[in-house]
This record gives sequence, structure tokens and C-alpha cells, in this order.
Amino acid sequence: MPVANANTARPIVPKSLVVLIPSILILLLFVFISIIMLVIGKKTGTFIQTATILSVSVR
Repeated sequence: MPVANANTARPIVPKSLVVLIPSILILLLFVFISIIMLVIGKKTGTFIQTATILSVSVR
């Protein structure tokens, strides 16, 4: 079995790529959330409003 060597060269990853990939994933997450809110937004609006009022009044 090959043993990991500490002297092996690591792949060079540009810093722009390190920033770009998480940014794209976060953007896709926001798009996915916005699509969900568009699909079920009309129905959940009153539910969220009622739940907020009840949670504040319970305190």
C-alpha cells in the first residue's frame, strides 16, 4: 500500500475558486428558498403570522 509522503506537491487551487464555489452554493440555496416561498408563500403567510402572534403573546 502506498504511504502518504509529506513532501508530495499539493494541487494549486486559485483563491478566486475558493471564494467562487461557496458563493455559487449559497446563491443556489437562496434561489431554492425563494422558489419554495413562491410556491407555498400564499398558504403559509397567514400561518407564520398567526404563529408569530401566538409566540409573542405566550411570553
